[in-house]
Amino acid sequence: MYDIELTEVGTECEQNNAGMDNIDFMRELEDRDNELELVVCENARLRELVKEMKQELERQADSLPAIPENSEEVEALEVRVSALENEISILREVRTNLETEVSSSRSTIEDLTRRLQISDAMIRNQDSSQCDEERVAAAVREQCEQELQTVRRHCEKVEASLRSLE
Repeated sequence: MYDIELTEVGTECEQNNAGMDNIDFMRELEDRDNELELVVCENARLRELVKEMKQELERQADSLPAIPENSEEVEALEVRVSALENEISILREVRTNLETEVSSSRSTIEDLTRRLQISDAMIRNQDSSQCDEERVAAAVREQCEQELQTVRRHCEKVEASLRSLE
């Protein structure tokens, strides 16, 4: 009795497992089908992108200057390059000379500025000294005039005294 039941239960489990395997297999198949669709879409997108990039490359290639075909054009370009290199060399030398001249000019300007400041200070000192001299001279003149007036008054007094003595 137990043997029959176990056999029936085993058969049922196998059928359930087979049913589960079919369901899992179908799911797996659907997943793979979805993945395949995604890969096909991505492949189509990439092909379109490659096509666009090729077209862009062709457009850019058309805008590039032509490569000289003969040696005369190459020689002309080499001569032009050489002339430009010489011009660059000359311009660098001129630039160096100008930088030296600017440096020299700055030194001269600094020296002249210093001299001007010294001259201004000397003029201010001279003006100050001249003002001092004028003040001293005015003071001396005033003092001399006062002394002269004092001496005149004294002389007048002496003359008056002499006249009174006569």
